Amino acid sequence: MAVKVDNLTAAVLKELQDYSDDTMADLKKEVKAVASACVAEIKEKSPANTGEYREGWKVKKAYEAPDDIRMTVHNDAHFQRTHLLEDGHANVDGGRTPGTPHIKPAADHAAARLEERAKVICHGTG
Repeated sequence: MAVKVDNLTAAVLKELQDYSDDTMADLKKEVKAVASACVAEIKEKSPANTGEYREGWKVKKAYEAPDDIRMTVHNDAHFQRTHLLEDGHANVDGGRTPGTPHIKPAADHAAARLEERAKVICHGTG
């Protein structure tokens, strides 16, 4: 494609905008995929007495703009129990029930994976 000198600025800006749009679309897809993988990992490692708590984990889009996306991972059914099961709690008759870390490890894995995937996408090798 030949570009005249008079149109060089507009051509460069268009190419940069196209790159930005493509990169943002790829990043948004990756954010959604990583959030879904995070839910799967939390479900796998959640305590499962009756299974209701484990199956309550969901992901939803909290916000989306042309250059931003935010996903929320939450327990829809038993949100009141998350900190008790993650960190442990005191028992009524004394003593403590130990926690079962399942949220923080999954969130840490998701953050690391998203960072690596973002590097790959932004450097054009993905």
